[in-house]
Amino acid sequence: MTILTAGEVAALLVAIEPPYAPIFALCAYAGLRISEACAVQVDDLDLKAMTLHVQRQVGDRSYRHPRRNPNEWCTSRRPW
Repeated sequence: MTILTAGEVAALLVAIEPPYAPIFALCAYAGLRISEACAVQVDDLDLKAMTLHVQRQVGDRSYRHPRRNPNEWCTSRRPW
């Protein structure tokens, strides 16, 4: 796995088209998964406390990973 430096992340965010930059910034700076970043709502932000409450994620729960047991589809965060 490659971890980007702060300079590389900044360069990436400048290169990304404006509608997508906030999502990439959330993933890069807050450590969110793409499904969590896409589900963030205004009420999840507490600007006074400078916190973000990650409460949901978006995604198709019927997604099936080929190496995963069907009984565990999207119900666990363990690596397969």
